[in-house]
Amino acid sequence: ITHYTVQVKDFTTNNWLTLVPTTQQTSNTQNNAISNTLYTYRVTAYNSYGSVTSPDITVTTLPTIVTGLTATPTSGTQIDLAWTAIPNVTGYTIYTSTDGVTYTQHVGVTTNSYSHTGLNLGQTIYYKVSATNAGGEGAQSAPSQATTFDVPSAPQNLSFTNPHPLTARLTWTAPSDNGGDSNITYTVQRSLDGINWVSHIPSTVTT
Repeated sequence: ITHYTVQVKDFTTNNWLTLVPTTQQTSNTQNNAISNTLYTYRVTAYNSYGSVTSPDITVTTLPTIVTGLTATPTSGTQIDLAWTAIPNVTGYTIYTSTDGVTYTQHVGVTTNSYSHTGLNLGQTIYYKVSATNAGGEGAQSAPSQATTFDVPSAPQNLSFTNPHPLTARLTWTAPSDNGGDSNITYTVQRSLDGINWVSHIPSTVTT
């Protein structure tokens, strides 16, 4: 063998373009390839008697990195994920972590969203997502994290006034921590002995 010629097929015209006009090496690296793209190659070998061309080989470059990953808590047990869709991929792999350091594969999906259910109150989960195509799995995205809703802290500054002998007025301020959910209701209880409590107002949104 005197030398080889490496060619790649043009996307638009379907004509063969020469990547390497002449080389004596038996390997070649194409730089600046486009992500998530199908390439077709062939190699021609030459000697003093002529040339012969290899069968075509197709290679799909890996997908681009997933972007736009968001994690949003929707309840005390669920976090919803969404990210920017990548055309021409076969699916996505979601990775989870409880410390933001060690990630493990959680689930594979075919759409650019996922609802992570069955979580605990106040649980923080970190997420990364990768895309997969015929060429394999691409790099993982930048992380995103969320914490499920939790119980609020106690109401503050409870005070009592007695504007009328038969009237008791209670006021308080909202908890310093709403547990992640701004939709807070309150239950007012009363006791005659400070031990046994019963609900006086089952549920109210006022303070």
